[in-house]
Amino acid sequence: MRTASKAKSITGIENSPVAIGFDSSGKYLAIFSLEDSVVRIFQTGGGGIIGSIFGWKSSQLKVINVPRKSIDYETLKKGYKIRVGWSENDKQVVLNFGDNAQINLEVF
Repeated sequence: MRTASKAKSITGIENSPVAIGFDSSGKYLAIFSLEDSVVRIFQTGGGGIIGSIFGWKSSQLKVINVPRKSIDYETLKKGYKIRVGWSENDKQVVLNFGDNAQINLEVF
């Protein structure tokens, strides 16, 4: 049996991402790095998520600094995961820390 796979690396990521999330259209990708305390916004290739899978070009649009004081480290110590989502209108990235803590970040 033959198998093939194609991986796409995204340039501009210096430290390990903690959480990632596509917007509802699949055209934008938000990647959060706790170590850097930043969210990086990428525009995927013309084909949205499918374009990303097949290696079509993506580009970094924006870097958003997340104030370290706004990150709920106590919640993270309890084993909660960080999730990256987008607002309903896809204009904000929403970082969720556990059940109640969240940070909304303007993108567009």
